[in-house]
Amino acid sequence: MTNFDFQEYLYEQIPSIRKMGFQVVSYEDGPVTLSASLEDNFNHEMQAFGGSISSLLIMACWSQVYKIMQEAGEKCKILIQQSHIDFFNTIQSDFEAICQPPTDELIEDFLNSFRRFGKARINLGSSIYAEDKLASGFKGMFVALRK
Repeated sequence: MTNFDFQEYLYEQIPSIRKMGFQVVSYEDGPVTLSASLEDNFNHEMQAFGGSISSLLIMACWSQVYKIMQEAGEKCKILIQQSHIDFFNTIQSDFEAICQPPTDELIEDFLNSFRRFGKARINLGSSIYAEDKLASGFKGMFVALRK
């Protein structure tokens, strides 16, 4: 699936993503990277709104799980089970959330569990850097359920 195709999929499945102006920067290769404009996501202090930051971080990881399952040819529902977000620095510009792919071993364990039990859990993290400083970090557990 191309970056454009995945972005259109997100817009169809989760309409609020379009309303928040989230864009797919990288989906096809390497880490999943999603971006958001400050113009569409600022608070009363003209800084990135915490809810938008959280949403972008979570969506980057959700997208990574979707990518894993798509590449494995598996159809599933993806849900977030646990989340923890830290806010370290303010964001006063457009921003991107990056989710690195998990190790091959972790992916294999995740897929084996899904194929055996019809559900599987995986822990992922994502981060946002602004002005060369870590602005926010996310860690969460996602669940894939057989449809």
